[in-house]
Amino acid sequence: METITFYSYKGGVGRTLAVANVAYYLAQLGQKVVAIDFDLEAPGLHYKLPLASDRDSKHRLGLVDYITGVIEGEEDPRQIGKYLTKFQSAAELPGEIWMLPAGSAPHPSYWEKLSRLDWQYLIYGDGTQGTLLFLEMREALRATVNPDFILIDSRTGITEIGGVATALLAANPFVC
Repeated sequence: METITFYSYKGGVGRTLAVANVAYYLAQLGQKVVAIDFDLEAPGLHYKLPLASDRDSKHRLGLVDYITGVIEGEEDPRQIGKYLTKFQSAAELPGEIWMLPAGSAPHPSYWEKLSRLDWQYLIYGDGTQGTLLFLEMREALRATVNPDFILIDSRTGITEIGGVATALLAANPFVC
């Protein structure tokens, strides 16, 4: 399983579109791909890889729901399946694209959950799950989907969120 994070210091350079295109082309080549929208403050991957659940985005679960559920003890980190959605293409693909969207953005409940996350404490605080949570998430993706590739659409700039996506989760960051 190869994990690649798409990162850019500045927004608007086509990073999200690059993630969607690479996911699609890998699926055309018969690969199984998980695309993760880790740009939590400006999620948009679900616009490039539209999901059936987007018809009612208020109820779409995603990464923010997964993280808050695990932190608050309401979710087993290994149970990531309910947060994943399989992308359905109009063209038949020999491979598969699974997506872990950011969540129900732009619904207000998404922003409320995101605002409750204290990234500084989560990653650096004593006794927090921090690093382990994200490593367990990657292993849960392996156990649930067994993808050939995980593609991560990272947050721009220098942030804790971007650091998790580029330094912790990916062996191969790609700078756009």
